[in-house]
Amino acid sequence: YMKYVAREIFNHRLLCHPHIVSFKEVFLITAPTTPDDTPYLAIVMEYIGGGNLQTYVTQKGRLPEWQARCFFQQLILALHYSHKHLNISHRDIKLGNIILNTRYQVPILKLCDFGYSKREINASLAKTAVGTAAYVSPEVAHSGGTSPYDSEKADVWSSGVTLFCMLTGKYPFL
Repeated sequence: YMKYVAREIFNHRLLCHPHIVSFKEVFLITAPTTPDDTPYLAIVMEYIGGGNLQTYVTQKGRLPEWQARCFFQQLILALHYSHKHLNISHRDIKLGNIILNTRYQVPILKLCDFGYSKREINASLAKTAVGTAAYVSPEVAHSGGTSPYDSEKADVWSSGVTLFCMLTGKYPFL
């Protein structure tokens, strides 16, 4: 579990993009705030008050094509930046990990939760089968934690599932 927290901190702090929630700071809280005086980690990120895309789609039932296309384009811009400029794959793309800034007429999408992210440097390929089952690509599902897979392609698969969910209001394979 701790390796995912460390990965989130190391990878998310590198990302600076209008469609990715901004990483601000990390604090180690050591004051006696819990019953067993256990220190805990606090990750401070940009506040986006519009809720997540899962809630938005659930309330709407399904989105009109123009709006789904607009959200999908913003998601792909965030992934392109993450993949091509920093070699960081998200590995848990889903409606619940997309936050909406609703201060504008058309909400602005922001990708969040980089806990399962993977930075592929020095031939460090993804092997661990992580993500949310309804969105996971066949390569990830069949990797069994031992076979390497292309995590960027897995992100693209999950983005396609996300687009399907926006357009139909349901999951494609359940």
